[in-house]
Amino acid sequence: MTKNLLLVFILLFVSLKSLYSDEWEIQSFGQIGSLWDVHFIDNNKGWAVGCTGTIEGAPSTILFTSDGGENWEKQNPGTNVMLFSVFFNSENNGWAVGKEGTILNTTNCGQKWNYQNYDNDIWFRSVYFINENKGWIVGYYHENKTPVLLYSSNKGENWNLTPINFQNLDLQQILFVDESNGWMAGGYSNLILHSTNGGNNWELQNINGVKPILSIFFTDSLSGWAVGGSYNRLTGCSNIILQTNDGGRNWYIQSEGNNYQLFDVHFVDNNNGWAVGGFPSLSCGLYTSVILHTTDGGINWKEEGAVTESLLEGLFFVNKDYGWTVGVTNHGYESILHKKLDEPIFVQDENLEYSKNNNSLCYPNPFSKTTTIKYETEKPGLIKISYYDNLGNILKYINKFQDAGNHAEVFNADNYATGIYFYKIQIGKKIESGKLFIIN
Repeated sequence: MTKNLLLVFILLFVSLKSLYSDEWEIQSFGQIGSLWDVHFIDNNKGWAVGCTGTIEGAPSTILFTSDGGENWEKQNPGTNVMLFSVFFNSENNGWAVGKEGTILNTTNCGQKWNYQNYDNDIWFRSVYFINENKGWIVGYYHENKTPVLLYSSNKGENWNLTPINFQNLDLQQILFVDESNGWMAGGYSNLILHSTNGGNNWELQNINGVKPILSIFFTDSLSGWAVGGSYNRLTGCSNIILQTNDGGRNWYIQSEGNNYQLFDVHFVDNNNGWAVGGFPSLSCGLYTSVILHTTDGGINWKEEGAVTESLLEGLFFVNKDYGWTVGVTNHGYESILHKKLDEPIFVQDENLEYSKNNNSLCYPNPFSKTTTIKYETEKPGLIKISYYDNLGNILKYINKFQDAGNHAEVFNADNYATGIYFYKIQIGKKIESGKLFIIN
């Protein structure tokens, strides 16, 4: 009997030590404006770009973080246009592009941004560098959608126009996997273009004109994904995810529907990838975010947590455990979400304060249908509530602002088997946790 009890204790202890939380959290709702793109060079240093305000002529926004997004600071772009894309090929060297032919470059981590203007009628939508010297910028003339492709071989000091033999093509994104192989997303022209000679020549790839293509991502010269969709005030949203295993000679539909629109996609290897977007309510125009995740190369996509009142436009991952997505909220505020694989949830973090006297109360417990967890917040702020099974899989995640006072959270057991589960409540830097016992 004693040996059996000891064995159960050891197994449970090992299981608890291995519990990790895999969550999206709100990092910032900034100020009035919108964010369109985000780029990180490691787990700590990253940039997000967009525009402060909702009217033409509002100042550009460039945000910088050196601690993984815990704190964001403004950098001075020195211009008043919407910025759509940002890219860094080292800690110091980066570019941002946007409306009115705007090209910005920094050589000192964004402490100073240098302004280059190409043509005021152009909207530049994407910038990408394959190495220290070679980079591309794509966009289009706003009035007639004539595509524009620029190329630099000298670190962006000079940009040369590369002819494209296509018209009515609102290029949204460009990506290269080496100095030869690159792709461009053709936007609402429903096209994908491919180059095998460094962007000198481009050919159309057959996707049967399915839906607008707003973002592409390749992990090598063969494996790639494309996402997009459209929105109509009368008919609502549409979305699509395409995949290729032969460099785009053949594209296959992995997923499509009419529930939301997808704006960006990012993979860290051939299995793990994410796509983000959202949809507005047809009745009131409010946004709801969408985050999709696959662990099998897109054979199966599932929605992930942290659904917020945001339209998510940009996405970046440094590895499968650390990623960020940005957009705009319903109320016209900047939105930044961060995903990370946290420390084990039952291993203490010296930066957090763990309650010795658990003030949260769970009743009834054990329970078969529902239980209510009561807790108190001393002041208004962000609270995070997570539920886990005994393998560390997150079952439910809540991330919201609450006023000071007493609160109650109801957990429904309808979809869960008999067993032991766990909850964690984080209020500021304070942590409370406990067990939930589900019985039939």
